[in-house]
Amino acid sequence: MTTASTGKMLLVGIDFSQGCERALLRAVTLAEQCQGQLELVHVYEWECCGEPIDARANLPDGVSSAPWSAVNEQARTARARLGQLCADFVADRVPAEIRVLIGDPAAGLLKTAEQVHASCIVLGELGRSALPRGPVGPTAERVCESSTVPVLLVPGAEWAQSRQGQRGQGAHEVPRSEYSNSARLA
Repeated sequence: MTTASTGKMLLVGIDFSQGCERALLRAVTLAEQCQGQLELVHVYEWECCGEPIDARANLPDGVSSAPWSAVNEQARTARARLGQLCADFVADRVPAEIRVLIGDPAAGLLKTAEQVHASCIVLGELGRSALPRGPVGPTAERVCESSTVPVLLVPGAEWAQSRQGQRGQGAHEVPRSEYSNSARLA
């Protein structure tokens, strides 16, 4: 990956939900403003991996080849979808790289943020979790709690529309007591 010496690195967590598209659009705008670049990361959730690994890695020790083949196929599909999102939303507006990992999503995002020296992690508030846990999804919550860099949580369109005309035009801050390294914008 090439890195710009003057720009910021923004890591964008991609789970292919509508919320992640809003987060990606926000990240592109921020990267344009700070002459930064993007690292788009999708982590295919699979509990058989201890540490998150690159989807192009060889079969991990202790994992049979049948499940690994199925997971690898899902990862290839995710890489293609990630490439399409990049083409559709980023195009040539800012430099961007894509990365697909296998393992725990929060751990994968945090590990990648450290590896690429991210200045900020950008996430949609709610992802693909089937069980709503509140205003923030479980992956976003874990990233906010453990990140050493600021985390920008971008709410879904429904929330932003419900806040129109109110103070901040749909933007609000997360109290520092909730997440020490997060911000929340519409």
